[in-house]
Amino acid sequence: MPNQIHSILVAEIERVSALSAALGDIEHGSTVGEARESMLRDIFRRLLPSRYQVYSGIIVDTAGRQTPQLDAIIVEQGILPPYLLPSQAAVVPVEAALAAIEIKSTIDQGAFDQLMRQQKAILELKPQFITKSEQQNLKVSVVSFLFAFTSKLKPQRLQQEASKISNLLSICTLDGYYYSKLNTGVDSKMMEPVTESFISFVSMLSTRLEQVREERPRDIPQVWHHYLTP
Repeated sequence: MPNQIHSILVAEIERVSALSAALGDIEHGSTVGEARESMLRDIFRRLLPSRYQVYSGIIVDTAGRQTPQLDAIIVEQGILPPYLLPSQAAVVPVEAALAAIEIKSTIDQGAFDQLMRQQKAILELKPQFITKSEQQNLKVSVVSFLFAFTSKLKPQRLQQEASKISNLLSICTLDGYYYSKLNTGVDSKMMEPVTESFISFVSMLSTRLEQVREERPRDIPQVWHHYLTP
């Protein structure tokens, strides 16, 4: 008997893929990009456990450092609340942020250049719960993922570029490519049917979120007052 949730998810992925293709007829590029990002954020919200929430926006720390605009930020509920702007973009305290997902219509070299800039900004953020000694052991406080509908780069090139970005853990394209960094090495392959690449990506995302969450101190102090003072 088929797994009902798997069957429903495959149908949802196929629906999103078809809608994304139809959006390609719209000439306003930013409108298309925002629509595709919104569709993916909605799927992630429904697939991840309720202790997580998904926003777009920026991640900040108490010293005023910030990331560039991020397409999807996965936040652990109950740590520190993101501040929602009128545009519905969020300013997320780094103490609550676990992961960032970059969403692209098509992966090209520019996508990896953008991820490298994001990583640099993320690495400069200093969560309040990390002491100076702990900073040596927890160099990356927010991990990154890359999702795209298609790629201009071949699998070997995708793997090469991904290896240069230390906090990039997984890549998925809806034309079947899947990449993930494992403790034992790297998994890089084309998958059939192509919907399985997204299912593997979501599975990896869920697993890594739990790992990042467990690596953090559970007695995180509520440092909201640090954000409320100049």
